[in-house]
Amino acid sequence: MGDVSGINTSLSGTARNERLLGNGTLTTGIVFIDEKAEGTSGRETRNTLGLFAQARQDLTDRVSVSYGAL
Repeated sequence: MGDVSGINTSLSGTARNERLLGNGTLTTGIVFIDEKAEGTSGRETRNTLGLFAQARQDLTDRVSVSYGAL
């Protein structure tokens, strides 16, 4: 294996909003990732953007459920 050197930069974030439901909460939002790597062997970039929804509900005093989608 040879020596490999380079620079890796990354920026990510999430913006979300939470709403109260009758028996729980609904969280919706957007997430992003921007990554760049550059080294002696080449260059690579990755960009990701996604929407999500996550619900949490109390069915009884002892039973809670959580479900979501990305």
